Amino acid sequence: MRPVVLLASILASACTLTQNYNQCVVDSDCASENGTPRYCTSDGICLSNTPAERLCTKTIPAVPSPNGVHVGALLDLRLVNGQPAEQLPLLALELAVGEINSAVELDGIRPLVVDVCDVGTSGVDADNATRILIEQRNVVAIIGPNAASAATDMLARIKAAGVPAISPALSDTAIANAASQGLFFRLAPVEAEQGLQLVSQLTTLANGMSTSELGLLNVQTNYGNNIRNRFTAEWQRKDPVRNRTSDFYQYGEGNADLLASTSSLLVNAQPRFAVLIPGADSAAAISSMARLPLDPKDPTGTTPLLVSSSGRTAELLQQARTGTAQMKAHLGRITGVAPLSFVPAEEGNDFKVSFTAANPGVALERDFMVGYTYDAMYLIGAASAVVKGAQTPAQILSFLRLLTNNAVSLSLRATAFKETVAALTQKPNDPVTLLGVTGAIRFLANGGRDPVLLESWKIDTTAGQYVSTPVPQ
Repeated sequence: MRPVVLLASILASACTLTQNYNQCVVDSDCASENGTPRYCTSDGICLSNTPAERLCTKTIPAVPSPNGVHVGALLDLRLVNGQPAEQLPLLALELAVGEINSAVELDGIRPLVVDVCDVGTSGVDADNATRILIEQRNVVAIIGPNAASAATDMLARIKAAGVPAISPALSDTAIANAASQGLFFRLAPVEAEQGLQLVSQLTTLANGMSTSELGLLNVQTNYGNNIRNRFTAEWQRKDPVRNRTSDFYQYGEGNADLLASTSSLLVNAQPRFAVLIPGADSAAAISSMARLPLDPKDPTGTTPLLVSSSGRTAELLQQARTGTAQMKAHLGRITGVAPLSFVPAEEGNDFKVSFTAANPGVALERDFMVGYTYDAMYLIGAASAVVKGAQTPAQILSFLRLLTNNAVSLSLRATAFKETVAALTQKPNDPVTLLGVTGAIRFLANGGRDPVLLESWKIDTTAGQYVSTPVPQ
């Protein structure tokens, strides 16, 4: 009997060796937890958050130089209507890296390599991706993220490692006030600045007079609340007696019923002026204001509509191009405020021409903040080029902290890049201002940009275009 037992034991062992203990092959094999999806790793394990192997899978250029200076980029690359959510910033990085590397390739300067990480899926993606960038890719700096939650997620890690990060489009007030040891730089103005500018625009429209006949509607998000709170405080400060808030309303992001009911309350109040701070459903929110008094022949019979930057979308522009005469008249009443998109100078004009030539069919109005990513890449490119290819994050950080001078300005245009680098190399310790696509770039000690650069915008419904005007400093 003993040989039989031994044979059975061997067969059992063989069966054990050939059994497949993988939990999954694809994501759909993983059961969700409390309605939250889980993800399948390449070795068949189900995880609650995005597997590390999926986070940083793209490089710019696609075949990087083995001698390249590595820079990280944290973008939201979730597919929306078949395209990455932050497709235009990704394209701006590709354009900038190509231009910078072409400019320095004959000068003995190490080229740039951007490690692109998708941080748009799980709540801890930004932290996990930042760890990969710092510990595995040895990046000297990071571009992004643009979402407040993602920035909160990764701040502690860059502080611990001493790696500087530049967020192109982050405008959240809380993040702006967060302690970052001077490592987190922001190119866009905070939301509160839009609130102040809305008050300034309202004052102009009202000929400097106070008015209690004001209706306001905002989306109940950090963005909407931050702008509203700053607007309300400044508006009431101007005239605490007359400037009341009885016709101020809010609606939840994505709540169509609440949007309809609150906008009706505002419209039915027949205010003399209206302010709208919409969310992702901005086109619907603007359309809901169409019943406000409107008389194309008599401006005094028309209620002006002030709108924050979230209202300036490609979808709204399409309505201006294809809508009814009544809708076009409604859109023509809008005055908006936003961060400065493209400076009306060679830097802004050159970028628009180059970006459009490199990406035909990609409309810039899909993301008016795209120039901020391009500027961020050029800032790091200049910092690296000045030292013939940065070896450490400290070299990039030292350069960024020199951007404080109001008198000396150098252009970041692609055609002027080599000349700018040469000038910076001659005086590597002197403060300076760099001129980018989005205007003059200087930083405060807390990483905020100086000065605040904003613009007003309107819709030319005849040409089907946005018309933007920089706000005077």
